[in-house]
Amino acid sequence: MSLEELRRLVDEVDGEILRLLRRRVELARSIAELKRRLNMPLVDPAREAAILARVEEWSRGHGLDVELALTAFKAVIGLCKRAQRGLEVAFLGPRGSFSEEAALKAFLSEGATFKPVSTIRGVFEVVERGAADYGVVPIENSLEGSVGETIDLLAETELKVCGEVEVRVSLSLIAGPGTRLEDVHTVLSHPHALGQCRSFLRAVLRGVKVRACSSTAEAVRRAVRSRGVAAIGSRLAAAMYGGEVLVEGVEDLKDNYTRF
Repeated sequence: MSLEELRRLVDEVDGEILRLLRRRVELARSIAELKRRLNMPLVDPAREAAILARVEEWSRGHGLDVELALTAFKAVIGLCKRAQRGLEVAFLGPRGSFSEEAALKAFLSEGATFKPVSTIRGVFEVVERGAADYGVVPIENSLEGSVGETIDLLAETELKVCGEVEVRVSLSLIAGPGTRLEDVHTVLSHPHALGQCRSFLRAVLRGVKVRACSSTAEAVRRAVRSRGVAAIGSRLAAAMYGGEVLVEGVEDLKDNYTRF
């Protein structure tokens, strides 16, 4: 079978997946309408847990990557929930930040719409005025300690912590497609990220210019558009802004986590 024929079959399968997704969303809407008439809660955690347990069992039995299969079905569940009800989640942006990674981890299966906000205070304000149902902000890093602004705003406002999620801070060197390591003359990132990669910068990129940015995601966005410029950031940011990962795991200490 030729490459073109195989690709045609893939396209047919993709089309069938999309048709089935549309059908699942239609069924979810019907279920939501029935539950409203019966005055039943829309969310059924036990049902959701049973679906994911079935996916895990089926994936193991058919040699699929269990974690990726579960992530895919959480996204499917989220797609259905979004059709049933609107849930807005604000996070400390820009897009591709570790806060967005935390928001996705916490709310992917809830069908949320995600809003990047430029400051921690801004996230609190968006939730306070009802423009978002939840906010996701960093509260503590295993290396840097507590995030003072978040602690202060929790004391100043009426908002309460309703849950937490932990994200491992894994940093990569990212640049525009086709960039080689030897082409890099400038590295951008947030000061904390630069500080966490000192050994890598000294050993691998000695002599390059190092410039601070407002966030790792903004650094990636700028680097991808500039020749000879690389950024230290997340794989999520690389995927979001069309960057290419030159080196993975450039942080000096691997046991680095942030709680949100």
